[in-house]
Amino acid sequence: MRILDLHIDGFGKFHDLSVSFDKDLNVVYGKNEAGKSTLHTFIRCMLFGLERGRGRAARADLYSKYEPWQNKAVYGGRMRVEKDGVIYRLERNFQKDQKSFVIVNETAGKEIEPTKGFMDFLLGGLTETAYNNTISIGQLKCVTEGGMVTELRNYIANINTTGNLSLNITKATSYLKNRRKEFERQLTPEAARTYTALLTEIKNIEKEISAPEYENQLQTYQDLRSQVKNQLSEKQTERETLLQKIAKGRRQALDGAQFTDEASIHAYQENARNTYAHYKEVADAASRRGRSVLPVIMLVLAVFCALGAGALGFLSSQTFDPVVFGTGALISVSTGVAHYTVGLICALSAAAVFFFAVGLIFFMKNHSLKQELSMTEKLLQEIFSRHLGDSSISGEAMTAFESRMEEFIRLSQVLERSEQSVQEQASEINALQARNRL
Repeated sequence: MRILDLHIDGFGKFHDLSVSFDKDLNVVYGKNEAGKSTLHTFIRCMLFGLERGRGRAARADLYSKYEPWQNKAVYGGRMRVEKDGVIYRLERNFQKDQKSFVIVNETAGKEIEPTKGFMDFLLGGLTETAYNNTISIGQLKCVTEGGMVTELRNYIANINTTGNLSLNITKATSYLKNRRKEFERQLTPEAARTYTALLTEIKNIEKEISAPEYENQLQTYQDLRSQVKNQLSEKQTERETLLQKIAKGRRQALDGAQFTDEASIHAYQENARNTYAHYKEVADAASRRGRSVLPVIMLVLAVFCALGAGALGFLSSQTFDPVVFGTGALISVSTGVAHYTVGLICALSAAAVFFFAVGLIFFMKNHSLKQELSMTEKLLQEIFSRHLGDSSISGEAMTAFESRMEEFIRLSQVLERSEQSVQEQASEINALQARNRL
């Protein structure tokens, strides 16, 4: 990983400061109190964070030492680094009430969740202790810290014990010791005395059971237990047989009629009622005399209008001689016809078309109504034939069908109650079996 540049929003004496680094060796120099250590600490805090101490320790910790001299509300900054050819931007806000840490992959243009796994990848698995004692050595910090010594000792112990650096034997041992102490604290003297008393009572009961006077009774109880076990097995077999009979009865009574439960019977009954009501409506509409006579009247009127138009057309094509009336005036019949014939022919033709269209519409509606009546009638005949044995359609047949459906509903209810009763018996048997095992 290589640091490209950084920008300090507020950290110690620095405020709104930007620093860039070359890819080769970079030397930061200056007079005393110029801010070299501040810059060094800012890089460390950008990589590993900055936590504030508690109590008296907070007065002299790094958080208090490097609080901004100007505008303490701005405490943080950003730093750009490069790892495997990818540029990342780390942004931190060290304010205790507004602490935040954001990582942005500038190469891909997306934000990355700042998890411990990603930071291990970015830093090559380097911890803050190892960082402070290896690649980042501060002023007068040439001596290895105690934390680094402990960490190295743990690494060596982990390799010798488990062969794996990720398993911390020291922490695991400490955790187990703490848990043991907690258990010992929970085991109060009163609990220990109760445990001893119970143990003594159990031993006394065992001695009484092994006594000769109880030996015969124990054998009797064991025999009785075997008998109860056999009875429970028989009851279980009877229950299974009863369940099979109920299932067989359901298949014969309900499944044969294509019913599954009470809800399916109600749905089938409601569908039959609606079909019968629709059949009566269609039958009443089809039986009306006007529906069959009106199309004939319309077609007859259309024929008469067509004949009248044809007759007038024929007359208009004939030539008549002048007629002499008693007054001595000459009137041409053909001339009079010419004035009125064309309009009358058009009117009669239009009327013929109108009457024919109306008659045809009525005829199609009657045909469609008859088809609908035929389909509804076949459906009702199939329903009545299946459940009554007679395909005749009438009010009496519908009443008989309703009675038949009520019988199916009562049968379904009886079967459901029987199954529920069997299930309750099965639960009782299972409880007895569990008690017998105890």
